[in-house]
Amino acid sequence: MKPIDHQLLKRYVAGNPLSEEELKQVTDWLQSDSAHQEQLKALHHVYDGLIWNAPAEQHRQRTVWQAVSRPLWKTVQVAAMILAILFVADKFFMTDRDSADGGMQTVYVPQGQHVKMVLADGTTVWLNSNTTLRYAIADFRSKKRQVTLDGEAHFQVTKDADHPFVVSTPRYEVQVLGTTFNVCAYGKSDIFETSLYEGKVRLSRPGVAGEMVLLPHQTATVEDGVLVKRRVAQESRSSWKTGIYTFDNETLANVLEKLALYYNIVIENRDSRLAKRHCTCKFRQSESINQIMEALQKYASFKYRYDEAHRRMIVGES
Repeated sequence: MKPIDHQLLKRYVAGNPLSEEELKQVTDWLQSDSAHQEQLKALHHVYDGLIWNAPAEQHRQRTVWQAVSRPLWKTVQVAAMILAILFVADKFFMTDRDSADGGMQTVYVPQGQHVKMVLADGTTVWLNSNTTLRYAIADFRSKKRQVTLDGEAHFQVTKDADHPFVVSTPRYEVQVLGTTFNVCAYGKSDIFETSLYEGKVRLSRPGVAGEMVLLPHQTATVEDGVLVKRRVAQESRSSWKTGIYTFDNETLANVLEKLALYYNIVIENRDSRLAKRHCTCKFRQSESINQIMEALQKYASFKYRYDEAHRRMIVGES
């Protein structure tokens, strides 16, 4: 197999967006040799250590990659894929399924990454960390364009009045004609959020009467099992597509729940104060969970313990 381009790897491990073709190159490289998995893990730890110790925020990325010398690249021979990919070796980026599966396409984005892609109808989709998007090619030739989302995604939907675009999630369906919006709906969490920036969307629940319509700059969230509509001032909820996690006046308990989803770990919160303590903060997607927790810890003065081997964190316990 042709050697992987080092500049491509640097961009990937830094959390910079890649095209479908670039991400496929990295994925194919990973799958071509089982030894690459350990090499990936080695470079990821090196990068985390360097970025944490870089002196100035505006120079961190440049400083980190200057520090990772060519000999080190040659030694670890690494493709820049984050550690979560080790646990999903059976998932492929944009891989055709068996014909019996209706020509299904599955896109999985591992921990610490985000991907921009364009669907057959011209719709642009950004997928957040630890997110899966599934769709059948045949659906884009039928009356309804439908995708299934488990995770978080930002959509810019191509207008087509004759072919509604539907996003199915574990809790609600979001139907649009042509619009820009963000959906957060991980199957293993009760969190559901939809924020609309352009156009109009309609939210409904299969088998349940009633629906909610969102207009631009409105957001819908589930609170105590009820769908609530509020106004959202800006596209901060979609900043993850540029490599930044933004939390705007959210409780620390909610922040921890989202971090658990993004980093594919279990976080058990035993500190009841965090359900009432609000914070506004930003973190780079390339930062490790320990780096983020240390920053939050300085703000809220809580204790935590992280069992990296079992990917489990307990907050409120030393």
